Amino acid sequence: MSAPIIATPLENKAVLLVEDNDVYRQVMVAALGLYLPGFQIVEAGTVEEALAALRSRAIAVVVADMTLPDGSATDLIERSREMAGQGIRTIIFSNHSREDMLPVLDRPGVYSYVEKAKGLKVLAQAVQEAVHH
Repeated sequence: MSAPIIATPLENKAVLLVEDNDVYRQVMVAALGLYLPGFQIVEAGTVEEALAALRSRAIAVVVADMTLPDGSATDLIERSREMAGQGIRTIIFSNHSREDMLPVLDRPGVYSYVEKAKGLKVLAQAVQEAVHH
């Protein structure tokens, strides 16, 4: 397995969006494209697709749904940390309540959590913060 390409956040504006609902993922890509001009949005629908994307290109921030067909956002975080060390920030974007997510939020690699009900503009702001942090 080859190591992913890591770039420093300020030189890299690629966001990996991991969402298994194809229709919602397309809505997210369109909205994030408007809210994050200059960013490239890379899409994945599963943990395995996300890992393949991480191996093939530099990613500054991962936005992941908590529940995916072949695992969870925490599975993705753990496996991507094994590949990349500390370099990738992950934002979990999910319907789960913040209270339900508290055990996950303390894990290494989790930068932030945004409830889907808060909307895509709030998610875009979290991505901006993660890239420039």
